[in-house]
Amino acid sequence: MLLISNFIKFLLFFAIIMSCSSLFADGSSDAEINKAVKDKLSIYNQYGLDVQVTTKNGVTSLVGDINSVTEAKILIEIAQSVPGVKDVKALRLTINESNKLSSDEVITAKIRGMFIREKIFGEKISDIPFDVQTTNGVVHLDGKGNSKSTLERAVQLIHGISGVKDVTSQVKLPEETI
Repeated sequence: MLLISNFIKFLLFFAIIMSCSSLFADGSSDAEINKAVKDKLSIYNQYGLDVQVTTKNGVTSLVGDINSVTEAKILIEIAQSVPGVKDVKALRLTINESNKLSSDEVITAKIRGMFIREKIFGEKISDIPFDVQTTNGVVHLDGKGNSKSTLERAVQLIHGISGVKDVTSQVKLPEETI
């Protein structure tokens, strides 16, 4: 019961952190990026998680022990949401449960983080108007979108993520739902 209570607290803090993102110009140094990622991940310190962050050439690596796949996905989303982060490597996150984080889950988390960083739909995960899933490197979008230009920008960003083979969209746009 305590674990569920802590997880709910964590989700609330996560929402606050995501809404208070700090912005950098595209020329951010690795040190600035690394500090911003660490600041956003500082919420984990109160839950006893020990996640180390390093950034080199805009690529942020996460190393440490965590409790679940859900925590891994949230860590990746937070790190990818930081301006200046080009990619997130999480190969050295150790999950203390039997499940392992799949490359498809990593891709989906990176997409969500990138959408937050670019503020395509807003500043929170809940602002994304459609579902994002990845299967064997193919990203599937489904639901209702805001506009054709926003959807095109989202697809363009998705294609820039390492490991993405293709993007399929079943997103319905306002002019299509008449």
